[in-house]
Amino acid sequence: AAAWYASAVSFVAGEEIMGGTSETTFNPDGEMSRAMLVTALYRMAGSPDSAGMVLGEFSDAADVADWAAPAVRWAVQNGILTGTSAATLSPNAPVTREQIVVMLYKFTQSKGITIGTPTAHDNFKGMKDYGSISSWAVDAMNWGYNAHLIQGSTDGRFTVTYCTKPELMSKEEIESVGYQ
Repeated sequence: AAAWYASAVSFVAGEEIMGGTSETTFNPDGEMSRAMLVTALYRMAGSPDSAGMVLGEFSDAADVADWAAPAVRWAVQNGILTGTSAATLSPNAPVTREQIVVMLYKFTQSKGITIGTPTAHDNFKGMKDYGSISSWAVDAMNWGYNAHLIQGSTDGRFTVTYCTKPELMSKEEIESVGYQ
């Protein structure tokens, strides 16, 4: 039987939004890095020219792989990707649920796409883990909740839609967001 995400994988691979982790492996259950996510967003944006764009003064800019460099430059210059600190970009770090939602929020704003509206935060203050949301992510998480990208779990906590890990989304889950 095909995996529940098979059609999403076929779509993003066919549209060249995402590629595999090798010539023969897609690895939908693997962790997605910050660079992988912005590469998918960059491709969804039509792979705009990022020549001449710089990564700023991030001490780990050299850690950006060649395949991701144009996308990472584009995402930094367009405010979609910010550093994990003032000095570090952490391109190869696993992307957290907050970072995913913030990057999707910034991407949709940059493209003029409306799929949710940040409204009063009262919509999700009742979640048991509301207090653990970072202050820099609250507006985006509210948007994601209103756009139905994230939802509360049966035990009253935030989870990323269909997420099987509490803090990370796999590539398949990101693909489903782009697919739907």
